[in-house]
Amino acid sequence: HADVITPAGECVGSARWQAAGLVESSTAHVPSDVVAVPQADTVHWSGNVKGYQLGAAGPRRTIAGEVQLDLPIGAATIDSWAGSSVRYANEGEHAYHLPSVLVGVKMRLHGQHSENGVLRCSGSVYLKVSGSVWSNPLAFGSLGVLALSAGMLVFAGRPVFRKQRAFEDVNPG
Repeated sequence: HADVITPAGECVGSARWQAAGLVESSTAHVPSDVVAVPQADTVHWSGNVKGYQLGAAGPRRTIAGEVQLDLPIGAATIDSWAGSSVRYANEGEHAYHLPSVLVGVKMRLHGQHSENGVLRCSGSVYLKVSGSVWSNPLAFGSLGVLALSAGMLVFAGRPVFRKQRAFEDVNPG
């Protein structure tokens, strides 16, 4: 039974990408999986605590949580929540456009949810932005660095000959 959530089944998160038609759920993956996502789209997400459906209410409690994406230059908070709530399930929609430098980059998506100051569930999975690697401007920079390195390697391996002048000692002795 796959689940990126710890403890398994305690919380469930799912997402549907509007343009791409991609549908993913936390119960369909393990934490080491890499999920390919489009560079830009509108994602409809939902999340719930075990035993509760969207629209259902339960006993009021203090909640806190967040979902973050670990980028190569730091973490970006995608969503966070805190306060008092009777809702045990939620949904929403978020439009996004990731920069082309992230195409082909594997990044960790992780989140957690606490109730009354106690961690109820947490989970993570890896994302990779789909698209052509050639749309990433770093690809061209990498090719330039590769060509420069190859040229330097060729010149570093060439012997250097220097003509030596003869030295004559005018004061032998």
